[in-house]
Amino acid sequence: MAKNRGFISGITGRLGNTTSGYYRGAYITRVLAEKVSNPRTRRQETVRARFKALTQLASAFMPIFDNSGAHGLTQYSRHKRHSEFNCFTHLNWDMVSASNPFDVEISYADLIVGKGKLPQVSFAAPSFEETNSIQCAFIGNSDEPGADSSDSVYLFAYSPELGKGLLSAPVSRSEQSITLNTPLGWNGTTVHVYGVTVSGSNVASDGAYVGSGSIN
Repeated sequence: MAKNRGFISGITGRLGNTTSGYYRGAYITRVLAEKVSNPRTRRQETVRARFKALTQLASAFMPIFDNSGAHGLTQYSRHKRHSEFNCFTHLNWDMVSASNPFDVEISYADLIVGKGKLPQVSFAAPSFEETNSIQCAFIGNSDEPGADSSDSVYLFAYSPELGKGLLSAPVSRSEQSITLNTPLGWNGTTVHVYGVTVSGSNVASDGAYVGSGSIN
């Protein structure tokens, strides 16, 4: 990149193999690459398929991370100086695998949905007996150092079929159970269920994979 001080100063747009424009008070000229190489090899297409699957997954999981959600990666992302979205994709890259562009697999039980020093509650397996509902008992572990009975516990459910995720309303550690209600359109779909505990100052626990099942 070079600043224009010659005959094309003041010209914007493309001219031959150069492009010019006004940037921060000066006209800048860039020389374009003569050839851009973007071969679509099987290996590259496989990597792109993995990345596409991971970014779609990250978008669906945002309710558990963003400012209106459970803050599962908020403190971690601030420490790393990256967004929750970018932290999720980085932490979970190895959880998405592919042998070819058309065979992408996700290790749902290993996905990292929370990262922090707060003690996690001990979840039981989720129950799907009630219609449009996921219920889960847990042990609050309020006696562990750093835990408080008022810490918030969340459930998050992800449907691979729908490509969507749902976050529950929070309950406190002291309540010992939590329910996540699902919309009618989720009936008959298989979901993967996760849990995370968050303090009043948004310090999170490590996430937990609670289990999977089909919504009645």
